[in-house]
Amino acid sequence: MSVSSLQKKMFTGKMLVFSFLVGLLSLTFLVFKISNVFAATSAPIAPTSTSAVTAQSITYNWTADAGFSGSKWVVASSTNRVPTAAQIAVITNTSTVSFTVNGLATNTAYYLGAAGGDAAGATSSYATSSLTYTLADTPGTPTLSAATAQGFTVTINSSSNVVAATTYIVRDTAQATLQYLQSNGTWGASSNTTFTAVQLGAINGTSTTGLATNTLHRISVAAVNGDNVTTSFSASADIMTLADTPGAPTLSAATAQGFTVTINSSSNPATTTFIVRDTAQATLQYLQSDGTWGASSGTTFTAVQLGAINGTSTTGLATNTIHRISVAAVNGDRVTTTFSSAVDIITLAATPGTPTLSAAALTSFTVTINSSSNPATTTYVVRDTGGTTLQYLQSDGTWGTSSSTTFTAVQLGAINGTSTTGLSANTTHTISVAAVNGDRVTSSFSSAATIYTLANTPSSVSLSGEANGFTLSWSGESTNYWVIDETANTNSGLISSRSYSVGGINCGTTRTFSVSGRNGDNVATATSTSVTGTTNACGSSGSVGGGGGGGGGASITPAIPAVPTTAPAVPSDSLDIPSFPATPASVSLPSTASPVAVFVQNLGPGSKGAEVKKLQARLRELGFFKHPTDTGLFGAVTKAAVVAFQKAQGFKTAPGSVGPATRAALNSESAVSAGESSAPVPAVPPQAQAFGEFISNLRVGSKGNEVKALQAKLRELGFFTYPTDTGTFGPATRAAVIAFQKDQGFATAPGHVGPATRAALNSL
Repeated sequence: MSVSSLQKKMFTGKMLVFSFLVGLLSLTFLVFKISNVFAATSAPIAPTSTSAVTAQSITYNWTADAGFSGSKWVVASSTNRVPTAAQIAVITNTSTVSFTVNGLATNTAYYLGAAGGDAAGATSSYATSSLTYTLADTPGTPTLSAATAQGFTVTINSSSNVVAATTYIVRDTAQATLQYLQSNGTWGASSNTTFTAVQLGAINGTSTTGLATNTLHRISVAAVNGDNVTTSFSASADIMTLADTPGAPTLSAATAQGFTVTINSSSNPATTTFIVRDTAQATLQYLQSDGTWGASSGTTFTAVQLGAINGTSTTGLATNTIHRISVAAVNGDRVTTTFSSAVDIITLAATPGTPTLSAAALTSFTVTINSSSNPATTTYVVRDTGGTTLQYLQSDGTWGTSSSTTFTAVQLGAINGTSTTGLSANTTHTISVAAVNGDRVTSSFSSAATIYTLANTPSSVSLSGEANGFTLSWSGESTNYWVIDETANTNSGLISSRSYSVGGINCGTTRTFSVSGRNGDNVATATSTSVTGTTNACGSSGSVGGGGGGGGGASITPAIPAVPTTAPAVPSDSLDIPSFPATPASVSLPSTASPVAVFVQNLGPGSKGAEVKKLQARLRELGFFKHPTDTGLFGAVTKAAVVAFQKAQGFKTAPGSVGPATRAALNSESAVSAGESSAPVPAVPPQAQAFGEFISNLRVGSKGNEVKALQAKLRELGFFTYPTDTGTFGPATRAAVIAFQKDQGFATAPGHVGPATRAALNSL
């Protein structure tokens, strides 16, 4: 090693020793210096505390050590124990031992500490640091939504709170006892359950459950900070749970214009209101406050108003119409549930009016219903109570015991009626009608109308000629009969037996007879085939049978001539042809007789005027004309009186018209009066009525001689213009009857012949 190298190594070693000595001296000085600083101050002593904590500030409190000689306090606050320069405050008044830190975040944990310091800038250690949370901010009013029958959704308004750190309490003050939201979403009395904003669903809200239907809930929210300090509660928001959808209603007690609705309120409380609707009509109908139905859906009813037990009666509906009823519940927020299942009911049909019965025939008649206010869909039951057992109209038009057959108005022919059949002749039928609605509920039966089927024309007519008379017999089921002596133009009047005897007829006299019947409605049959017979020859002891089935008679008293057959000749004329009568006492008509009334005209049926009136007065004076008034119209009553007068005067024939011979007899003061004659005088109303008078009820469908006589009478009076007298009562005859009834001043003109019309006809 060279001298120079050795010298370099020795120099390097000396420098390292020197550097070490200088460092040691510096360290000794630093320690001495620091010792002097902390000797000038001392840290605050425990305990420290916080007070007056708010959402944005905390007041920190400490106690000075007894030997504190510093010139200031240094206070620091931070969230992580590492305060920034902005988080350090210097208090130069060392007598102050508290400091309020402002501008803090809500519900945030802060570390607080204080240290002593001197003018040279030296500080002691910090006193024990305190961890304190600022208060949470009172939340905003919550949002309540999505109500159901058992719950709703709460959405909190967290205000300025730190979402992640703050928890919340949710309460309901509308119940009898305070209720708090529990961790399972139900409500209870425990107030210890808190929720984070996330748990409460700050975005979508949280669904609560387990509540009663249609109840009020008043919800408010409080926030809880990290030190478990609760804010005041927010302003509250109200919500009602929905009502429960009602059960299907019960419909009952249908009438023709309404029915009863009984609601099924389900679990809804008594405060719930309900809407009742009918979806079966052309437009939706809702039950109104007066019990009627209309288009307004705004009317609601409580269960009491709707009669949850007994139901509520609705009204104002059409008969026999379907109604499809459903009910919705409305909660206190006027939120309506879905409608219940619907139930159908049909209003009853109205009781029909009295049916019209017409066109009676031997085995049938026509029923025309009076449907009343019932719609076209209504069906009807037709019954007959006139027999020994109830009979109902069957689908084939016959009658039977089954009451299940119904007919629509169209099937029954509401306009023209329906023809029934299968009946017996001259039987009474008492017909009433009931209406059946769509639920097969039958109305009460209408008032009844009665009709008789027609009787058969009498048959098997036989005639026996006897001494001074005849006996007739026949078969038939008519109620009454009318025997006509076609030769003498007389009749029997109505009789109920099926045989008839007539006496007082000269021996050896030939007569022709026929018979017609009357059913229970006094409608005439056609006239039977005529039969002809002759009384016994004068002095004989046998009887002579007539045509048409008359047989030989048994031996009877010999016939005796009634009267001589000689008398003076009497002039004849074209209207009455008198000859010497076979009846007692001839009549002398002297030409010098002083006239009682001057009759100069030929008069007959249909004549009118003053001379007819004088004729009636003269015949009344003589006792032949019994009508209450002198009408001035030559009708059947006047004709019968003339016939009686002619017979009383001994005329061989008595046609009932006034010609020269009859005028002469009337003008004679010696005219034979009714009291002086044995000839019968017609009574009014007649018991044994003259031929041509009207005794039957006649209507469309009637047939026979009396209809023919009616047509002749109406033709005579100028009302019937049909070419021939047909004997069938049809539209032309009805029109003539109506014209006659109007001419006579009837209040109504129905077009059929009853008692009043017969009386008018018989008076003319």
